[in-house]
Amino acid sequence: MAKTIVKIMTGKHVVATGIFLALIAGLLLTPGAANAMGGKAALKSPDQIVADLKTRLNLTDEQTEQVRPIIEEHVQKRNAILQSRRAAGGNGGIASLKEDMRKLREDTKTKLQSVLSQSQMDEFRKYMEEQAQAVRERRRGAGAASRSQSNS
Repeated sequence: MAKTIVKIMTGKHVVATGIFLALIAGLLLTPGAANAMGGKAALKSPDQIVADLKTRLNLTDEQTEQVRPIIEEHVQKRNAILQSRRAAGGNGGIASLKEDMRKLREDTKTKLQSVLSQSQMDEFRKYMEEQAQAVRERRRGAGAASRSQSNS
């Protein structure tokens, strides 16, 4: 079974999806959602994300106005998913959380693809990869800080 998973996870499609997932996981969390997932850092708001994308992807004013509600809707739905999980005391399992988030990511990705050109989507993937790396670094730093506090 592990070989099957590895085989599935090696395609270019999965790499692009992985990068997209990292963006959604790292960029679109509100501070409240970040805290719910154990993070301490305040992450970018939808307005900050849209401003970053406008500059980075050279969005037109029209594209910016089309991207804004997509990002805002994503953040709102993500927060609702996380809030319902918190309200349930974390019950429902990680698999159901992952599935809900996968569906949300796919929906958001589809919507963004209808607004962005291919070259903008390519740059968007690079941006997502950079943001994912930043999130991993923040997590490593937070994990080291919490380990050092528990050792004190």
